[in-house]
Amino acid sequence: MNTALYLLPGWPFRAEVMHPLALALQTHGYSTHCLELPWHIEPDDTGWLDTLAHQLPDHAWVLGWSLGGMLAHALAQRPGTTIARVITLGANARFTQSTEWRSALPADTLHHFTRQFSDTPDRVIKRFLALCAYPHRGAPPLKQYLSTAPAAELAKGLHLLGRLDNRSGMTHCRHDAFFAELDALVPSTARDDMKHLYSSHFHGTLMPGMAHADLVTNPATIASIASILTGGAS
Repeated sequence: MNTALYLLPGWPFRAEVMHPLALALQTHGYSTHCLELPWHIEPDDTGWLDTLAHQLPDHAWVLGWSLGGMLAHALAQRPGTTIARVITLGANARFTQSTEWRSALPADTLHHFTRQFSDTPDRVIKRFLALCAYPHRGAPPLKQYLSTAPAAELAKGLHLLGRLDNRSGMTHCRHDAFFAELDALVPSTARDDMKHLYSSHFHGTLMPGMAHADLVTNPATIASIASILTGGAS
């Protein structure tokens, strides 16, 4: 196969959080590349997307988890893009609720995170990790992958989560979206809402009994995602 597949992590993680999935996909013949999010860039309308787009070859496949998934989707919406396929894991069309989009995190929750982050970033990250792992107990398996970027740079990612809005969809390439049934950050109902919102290019899969973090850490879930993407399951 040797398809070039570029993987984007979520907030507030390093690219290494995508390595288990990247390794699983390599066994299916993909050429995988895990990209860091550009924390140092101002989160305006084009800065992050320009930086990421410059790292992508023509006709690449882009896979993103959480914020990385929203960025992958936004990259594929850009005029003139040659992205051939988008795969998103635990990524909503819009991260927070609005009058027209209810299958999302309450806007007040993200506003609270953003306000508190400048004063107590460690506390906010600990709470965010707990939501990623919920309803599982114990230490979140993602802690080892936390970004070492300064808190002021990580704050830019929180602001971007509140700004990205991908509800206009895509018309030129396939979009495979995976959702965790027990996700505390992206309600599983977003799958059906996105299916109604987008064209026939959208294919949503619900992973039963899984949390937000399981989409990139649970071996069985990773194996299922790799199998589905390579045609081993429907």
